[in-house]
Amino acid sequence: MADVGHRVTIDNLPFNPVRGQVIYVDYDNNKRINSFIVSNYDWLRSMFRENGLEFCYLPLLGEELISYHAPYLSDKQRQDLLQSIPSIASLIETQSPSLLYALDEEGDGELRLLPINARWYNKLDKVFTTLADNIRKDLASHYPTRRHEDVVSEPTIRYSLSEDSPDIKSDIRFSLSLDSPDIKQSEEVAKEPDVRYSLKRSEVSADDLFDAESEAMISDLKKLVEALKNKGVNTMFIHGIVDEGERLSSLVITKDYRIFLPEYQNREIIMPALPKAVFILFLKHPEGIRFKDLADYHDELLGIYRALNPIGGTKRQLQSIQAVTNPMSNSINEKCAQIREAFIKNFDDSLAKNYYITGKKGEPKRIVLAPSLVVWEQ
Repeated sequence: MADVGHRVTIDNLPFNPVRGQVIYVDYDNNKRINSFIVSNYDWLRSMFRENGLEFCYLPLLGEELISYHAPYLSDKQRQDLLQSIPSIASLIETQSPSLLYALDEEGDGELRLLPINARWYNKLDKVFTTLADNIRKDLASHYPTRRHEDVVSEPTIRYSLSEDSPDIKSDIRFSLSLDSPDIKQSEEVAKEPDVRYSLKRSEVSADDLFDAESEAMISDLKKLVEALKNKGVNTMFIHGIVDEGERLSSLVITKDYRIFLPEYQNREIIMPALPKAVFILFLKHPEGIRFKDLADYHDELLGIYRALNPIGGTKRQLQSIQAVTNPMSNSINEKCAQIREAFIKNFDDSLAKNYYITGKKGEPKRIVLAPSLVVWEQ
């Protein structure tokens, strides 16, 4: 097995690989290797990531990125877009399935190609493990002062099928997997935070902190989304997509307050009960709500929250709503940030901003989605 790849020059490559990205290329569409990659995709990405590398399998990566940045495309449109991307293997003088990687961090330097020999096909798990280690060592030898762990991993967009809704045939939920070693995933969306009045700021209102708190709560996620837009191979898939203009989906609220976006592959937006109650409240008031007037909506919000969380303790529910409707508490900003995060985890902010709560200081905060696009199931 070759220790390192050989140098290659590729004209008209539709993207610039950056240091740390390892791209599988295959001129003849080797069925055995492709089947192995599809069946073991998560393991491969994890194993390469342990070596400070990012494994890129273009068919799946392209599908993930296009689904994130252009959720409005139909299955046929996505496939047509994927097929319109030039074949990388056809640009390389090789007949063997190979791994392509760059030595230069900026994406405009030397490229290397590491072939996968046919005699290794019966032990592909060991083959890819060895190849990842060889590439890591090759990169380290060219950057002796830097560790391979310094290579920042790309975020992964994963999807899972949910069959708990009998009326929906393909309820697909997408989310970013925050497994970069330097970024910890916030637990705020996973569970309700404790209600504590220690978050109060006696001299600063929630309205004063709205923008700052919202940005801080999802700063890690925003960094990952920007990585999707700006690094190497990923630019190939989103070029010309995000600039096509808004294509908004209607938003369906079911009888039991589940949230679906029919024109975005019928994705469901998942969030805890209290942020969802705030979301429903603002959705019911398209004219907007000033944070200083939140106390006027205490009873309405409490009714929504109890409908979403009927088994919650009455005292606990009351404390939660009191905190959210207190204009001097930061609780409302936390809930707005959780709402925003729930949408950005599913699709690009250029679209998501129409669905979460926005507004300038001193002005009513609102969801800008046109009321005509909101469907309340009866």
